[in-house]
Amino acid sequence: MTTSVIRHLRSFARCSLAVTLIGLMALVLPIATQTPQRANAAPMTGFTKVTAGSDFTCALKTDGTVWCWGLNSNGQLGDGTTTNRTRPVQVSGLTGVEDVDNQSTFACALKTNGTVWCWGYGGNGQLGNGGTADSSTPVQVSGLSSVTQIATGYQHVCAVISNGTVSCWGWNIVHQLGDGTTTNRTTPISVSGITTATEVRAGAWNSCVLLANQTLTCWGDANGFRGSAGGGSTKSSPTGISGVTYLSKAHGQHICAKLTDESFKCWGYNDQGQVGDNTQINRNSPVLISSLAGVVGMSSANNT
Repeated sequence: MTTSVIRHLRSFARCSLAVTLIGLMALVLPIATQTPQRANAAPMTGFTKVTAGSDFTCALKTDGTVWCWGLNSNGQLGDGTTTNRTRPVQVSGLTGVEDVDNQSTFACALKTNGTVWCWGYGGNGQLGNGGTADSSTPVQVSGLSSVTQIATGYQHVCAVISNGTVSCWGWNIVHQLGDGTTTNRTTPISVSGITTATEVRAGAWNSCVLLANQTLTCWGDANGFRGSAGGGSTKSSPTGISGVTYLSKAHGQHICAKLTDESFKCWGYNDQGQVGDNTQINRNSPVLISSLAGVVGMSSANNT
């Protein structure tokens, strides 16, 4: 075989391999480069707020309706069923909503008319309608009006009233309702001694309010937000913090506050670094958090 023939055979082999590879690419590329398509289950637009519980999520739309998805074993999606949902479903009969908040097994909504409506698990009275039964559709919280803000805790709820007072209801095993007792409440009861509240946050085992003078008052289990409550029925202010302008949503056992100078302080359980001070030491009083700037909102939950 001449050198010229061998050279032609090698060239043919290389061309055949290239054609084969190109053919394979032609088969593969249309699949690999497909453009993601929007799902047809439509209502995933127009949301102004999203709030996540342990196993389900709710969102508020611009039209004042609420949509939820996820676990629904206690009717916490509010659609009249106990069927789990992988796409948002509208909460039944609920319109004119301006805020929504949820926890592990229930949710509450604040309407523009100042009333509060809750749905889901009600075993500790946290639906606020005078009973302890679950409800898969919203029920109105009894005796509340002129509410300006709501916060759901692990199994309790607190609300700020336009006159600066705070009312709470639900589970009260460690004084988290602030009424000086450990009696569960199926309807709202006024928190004693609070008259200038502007915001309230309900944690796993206790509650905190931001007052008009930019200080905090907290009550409930002192081990819930370490250093933030006096323990038992005692109400106290966290040490080393003032000039507070905003409190994080506080579903877990730590909390953060934004101050007037735009800095942040956090405190509470820190076993997984959730306080954000580059340690895993529980903090009994607020510590300054570095490297935060330009933050407009905060949220805290269990171990995060």
